[in-house]
Amino acid sequence: DMKHTKIYQTSGSLEEWKIHVASLCENNHRLAFVLYLAFGGPLLELLGMDSFGVHLRSQSSTGKTTALILAASVYGGKSYVQNWRATDNALEAIAAMHNHTLLVLDELSQQDPKIAGDTAYMLGNNQGKSRCRQDASLKSRSIWKLIFLSSGEVSLETHMQEVGKKSKAGQQIRLIDMPSDSDKGTGIFDDLVGFRDGAAFSDELKSRCASFHGTAGIAFIEQISLLELEDIKARFSVVYKLFLDDLPVDSHGQLKRVAKNFALAAFAGELAIEFNIVPYRKNAAIISVLICMEYWLKNRDAGESSHDNNSAIEHCRHFFEQNRHRFLSFENSHERVFNYHKPLGYVNVSGEYFMYTGSFKNELAKGIAEPKDLANILVENGLLYLCPKQGTPYKTQHIPSEGRASKVYHFSSEILGVQVNVM
Repeated sequence: DMKHTKIYQTSGSLEEWKIHVASLCENNHRLAFVLYLAFGGPLLELLGMDSFGVHLRSQSSTGKTTALILAASVYGGKSYVQNWRATDNALEAIAAMHNHTLLVLDELSQQDPKIAGDTAYMLGNNQGKSRCRQDASLKSRSIWKLIFLSSGEVSLETHMQEVGKKSKAGQQIRLIDMPSDSDKGTGIFDDLVGFRDGAAFSDELKSRCASFHGTAGIAFIEQISLLELEDIKARFSVVYKLFLDDLPVDSHGQLKRVAKNFALAAFAGELAIEFNIVPYRKNAAIISVLICMEYWLKNRDAGESSHDNNSAIEHCRHFFEQNRHRFLSFENSHERVFNYHKPLGYVNVSGEYFMYTGSFKNELAKGIAEPKDLANILVENGLLYLCPKQGTPYKTQHIPSEGRASKVYHFSSEILGVQVNVM
């Protein structure tokens, strides 16, 4: 099939890929994790598991796309990386072409937020929609079993909230939202392996993936074809138990299903180590994937309220980033907005924002939470100031450029995730 030939390409030898690409990733837990996910695709059908996805989310520009190119290098080159911009119809065909392997989708924001949730659900549901021919007979559905790896600055949930839609539990299970920063100031990387910074490491890794790719996936599939199915199932159950034991006590079924998906990545990684496809120590895959799952649990805090709070803050930051042009100067009365959008409020020289109460209620909080609840979340996280006299999250503020007082919410400059220092 010519379409498949264009996707699955090889360059260089497996030994070169191991030395120049895989060797850089053993102690970079998120990089190792995406490699193991790539090897997990061929195991889904054997283990009777459904398709699922992992979404690498970060405001940082360091490493997300590199991780996608790295994972793609198991099966092909840069052209193996697809993007979310495709329609749901096109993604069905693309998914079918990646059956039993890895589908890589860059930049979630390119997907229409109105259909993003349904598309994620469809990819995780192993099949496309039912459609009719012109004579009203049913077309055969596209079917697949795959793992899909995604990236973006916002979560699926926040992306859907832009158009007032709420994600469902099934969508969140099918696409695991994984914060991708290592919290070490180096983007996705834990270990720079001698490079001066994350950007230099990222550039070199992408260059190496362009030269060496496609051989590891072939070798992995050849090796698993030699194993007995019952042996594969028995060995996976041992790894799965490790991940179940790492969950909080009394975890519900949805968490256990996500843990099973993490366990699949770890098991695939351990097989790749055993087959000498990745040059790592035994148990390295289990350790890295457990670290990633624990980080996911920590950020999720094993509770919906914390998860919802994080999503609400992420939504607000994204909203301010997208709408900074709609805030007029706090001091300059000559500024005007010419883009047919009503002003949301004002911004002062310190980078603090003053938002009209109507804008807060009708735009920022719409589809996210009750305005009062959203305000409480922002206050608790130091992003919104309480009025010192009234103790309310809004206040009456004199706006120099208006020449009068207005009722506004007063935001810290850190609402954009950065602190502004004024000379």
